[in-house]
Amino acid sequence: MALILASLAENGIAISLACAAVGLVAALWLIKGIVGSDAGNEKMRFIAEAVQKGAAAYMGRQLRTIVVIAVLIAVLVGVFKDWATAGGFVLGAVGSLIAGFVGMKIAVMANVRTAQGATKNR
Repeated sequence: MALILASLAENGIAISLACAAVGLVAALWLIKGIVGSDAGNEKMRFIAEAVQKGAAAYMGRQLRTIVVIAVLIAVLVGVFKDWATAGGFVLGAVGSLIAGFVGMKIAVMANVRTAQGATKNR
């Protein structure tokens, strides 16, 4: 057991990167399935576009609010800890931001396709 824990501690970054790569491949495979599905009729696509615009506005507002807080936290971490840790925080925040925007877009795409699927499989 101690040998396994020591191996994990020594190879933690490589294991984390490998898990991240597997997760990204799985996400891309799922996104491909969603994008390849029928997006519905004209009215469904119109509604989905309106929802997408609303979601984008919401995410934009969140971005403007969170950026102020994130910059403050990054500066405080840089001053009181070190700048490498602050850089890691910023990198994580940017990754989270990208995940939020992509997730919201894919969710809207999936919703209209689910509605279309429901009309076919009653």
